[in-house]
Amino acid sequence: MIILTPMKEEYEIAQERFGLNHKIILLGVGPRNALNTLLELKLPRYADNIMLFGYAGSKTLPVGTEVFVTESYIHQHYGANYEDPPCRLIRPKIEGVPELGVPCYSSSDFVTESDIKESAIFDMELGFVTILHPRVTCWRRVSDGLKLDEFYETIRKEK
Repeated sequence: MIILTPMKEEYEIAQERFGLNHKIILLGVGPRNALNTLLELKLPRYADNIMLFGYAGSKTLPVGTEVFVTESYIHQHYGANYEDPPCRLIRPKIEGVPELGVPCYSSSDFVTESDIKESAIFDMELGFVTILHPRVTCWRRVSDGLKLDEFYETIRKEK
């Protein structure tokens, strides 16, 4: 399995959790970094052994909750309303995967508010990673309630 992590802190957690059995790659934060790294790696488009791992925010799920992603969307800001078909994801094929599956809404910025009412997570990479690798899987840990200061506090605590 190839495990992609946006941040150094997530990379270190992935190393501890998944050990030497998997290749762990620091992707970079946000869509531009994620896409640039993936283009440099030249992974096969339909590879089914790629998993994105790390933190995400949520309005409804408590901090510390771990989830796998069932669908990936691009988060629409400021009343935008265009058709964006989801990318459907499967459960990661790796030991210890959480039971709870939720959709993920990705943005180019840290999401601090949303009209989405369902249990979901928000990140800055997955929706863009699925453009190049539609078979990617995703395992996330809720870091915050869409509050940037809470995100940084969670990272400090988990180091």
